[in-house]
Amino acid sequence: MQDYLKEILYWWPFDLELVAAVLISLFYGKLSKPEKFIGVIMLVSYVCDITATALSHYKIPSADNQWFYNFSLPLILSMTTVFYYRLLHSDQLKKMVIVLSFVFLIFFILNLFFGEGTHRFNSFTLLPAQAATGLLAFQYMKKYVEEHDENPFHHFIFWFSIANLVNFIGTIPILATLNWFPYSNNAIADPLYDINTYVGYVINFSIIIIGFLWTRRYPASSSL
Repeated sequence: MQDYLKEILYWWPFDLELVAAVLISLFYGKLSKPEKFIGVIMLVSYVCDITATALSHYKIPSADNQWFYNFSLPLILSMTTVFYYRLLHSDQLKKMVIVLSFVFLIFFILNLFFGEGTHRFNSFTLLPAQAATGLLAFQYMKKYVEEHDENPFHHFIFWFSIANLVNFIGTIPILATLNWFPYSNNAIADPLYDINTYVGYVINFSIIIIGFLWTRRYPASSSL
């Protein structure tokens, strides 16, 4: 148990994720509903990561925890999609999100049980889903800049969208390459895992933390 706690507490990418979740929790009562939902996403993401680490550490059912990420990543993507769906003003775009979500669910199940399986990263379904979620973040940022005169960096949701764009779009080529090469090839896999950790955790949660602190210090004149 002590070794497991050291593993999750002394690995600083996880620490950044925890800091982001705790910071938002401390200000939870003063946040808007969308910002509170971001806090929920952060908390669920952290719980998923420490659970995946526990499964690997205690070898449940083995040291390979990829099967868990094949289920937890769709959960985070779904929550993020719901977050942006609530902010969308276009009925046409909302309908498109619903249709694509159902299409993703069907192909995800088919790929999980009849395609790539549970113990390999499901790139055929998860990478397009990441791209779609990243595009939703970009669409929000674009619309906000077009429709508002004030500085978008005074809004935490704008920072959160930048982080999502970096995380979901930026990790696509890395995860795709990892899936093309054998996982057993450590000479290729280890540096790619390090890059993926840097983009998906360090940069992602650093943006969220900086953005949250910045918008507490320099809040917008009106809430979203």
